[in-house]
This record gives sequence, structure tokens and C-alpha cells, in this order.
Amino acid sequence: TADGYYSQNYIINSAFQVNQRNYVSAATLASGSYGFDRWKSGAAGTTLTYTSAPQGQLVTMNSGGVIQQVIERQNISAGIYTLSWKGTATGRVYNFGSTPPPYSDSGVVVTLDGLANVVVEIAAVSADKTLGFAQLESGAVASGFRRNANSIQGELATCQRYYQRITSITANAGLISGHQITTTESRLLYSPAVVFRVVPSISVNLCDMSDDVSFASVVSTITMLSGSSPQAPYMFVTHVASGAAFRPILLRGRSASTSFVEFSAEL
Repeated sequence: TADGYYSQNYIINSAFQVNQRNYVSAATLASGSYGFDRWKSGAAGTTLTYTSAPQGQLVTMNSGGVIQQVIERQNISAGIYTLSWKGTATGRVYNFGSTPPPYSDSGVVVTLDGLANVVVEIAAVSADKTLGFAQLESGAVASGFRRNANSIQGELATCQRYYQRITSITANAGLISGHQITTTESRLLYSPAVVFRVVPSISVNLCDMSDDVSFASVVSTITMLSGSSPQAPYMFVTHVASGAAFRPILLRGRSASTSFVEFSAEL
């Protein structure tokens, strides 16, 4: 192989099995926003229509739609690679920051120099197109499809290097614990399921701070503290004045399913 290792698929979530963001079939994606894990829109207005299947599925991309996956430079040594996929879409591979080549049918052969992150881009030019089971592998010939990981748990863990979401399964469910430092400020420490690629950014949706006894107050802002690491994200929260300093505190979901905390370390 190009890098001296066993042949593998460098594309993560190639069969669209992992969907931590709960992307809904046919929902419109803004340019640069993510739907399925590791796949982001490369053009405003991209939609992916699908019927979910346990082993993965083809998606139908709207005419003019584009999706991309950026692969870390650390994973791509210099050499010859082939991009293949099932479906009628066209694709291309190029170094991040360089001029993209034309789109081609499945079986794109490319020489990569190992000097930058690599962009895999799939498009629906002129009409709706289908895509699924994409593979980027070493060598100049496409082989049988292989997933990046050997199980759905492995695929999820690989995705979680870049993104993790904690969703509230019931109203008022505790999501992350910490302590108050004043009546309007708290600190939280998250133990990630998988170590992040870098210190992640954080956002919340419909979440409160609560000591689980006497009060609940709406989150105003939430940011990463300078002492954070990819292994231990440490957060600073401001919230509506309530409670007392130095109490244990919970960041909790206000409602089932729609309340969540998300961490992003995407490329």
C-alpha cells in the first residue's frame, strides 16, 4: 500500500450509519454545516434524502448539492489513492487549500503528498444523485467496500473524536455536573466518551443550571476555560442569579429529545 500499512478505508462514517446530530431526511443544510457525522455541506441548500437502514444506506443528494469530509493529515501519508462509492454522484479528492480538480465518476485516482489535510468531496451536478458506501484507499485500483471501523461501536467512537452530543432523554435530566462559584457563575467538567481531536467548542440547547433541590436558572453563556484539554473539557457558565455559591450543580435538559449539549472538534 501507499503508506506501508494494511489497506483500509480512510473515510469515516462512509455508510452514513452515525447521526449524532439527528439529521432529518431532506433537511436543508447551510454551507459548512454538518448533517451525518463527519460529512458537512459544501454548498448552501444541500439536502440528503434517505431511509435509514442498520447497515447503512444510499442517500439522494439534491441537484447542486455538495458534501465534504476533511481527513486529517496525520492519517494520510504520501502516495497514490483511489476514491470509490456506490451511486450516481461524482467526486474529487484534493489537499485542503489547493485548487480542486474537476468532478469524476467513481474510481477517482489521485496522488497525495501528505502535506495537508485532505478533502473528499461528492456532488450532485445538474440533477439529483445518489451516494453511499464511499471509500478512500491506498493504491490505484478500487477494491471491495470496507468500513473505517470493524463495528458500529467503533464507527461511533471514531466519529466522537470530532463531535459528541449529550441529549436529554427526559425533562430535567442531568447532563453534566459541576459546582457554583458565585450565584451567577458555575464551572463544569466533562469526561468525554473519546478524547477529542483538540479542545472542543461547546453549545447548548434548552438547558438550565440546577442544584437539583431549590432552583433552576437559564444558561446565559457557556465557554471553555483555558485549563481545558481534549481529555478534560472544563467549562465556565454564566446563568440567571439563583442558588448559593459552592453548591454542586447540574447542567440539565429542559425537555426530552430537544435539549442537548454538543462539543465540536471538527476540522
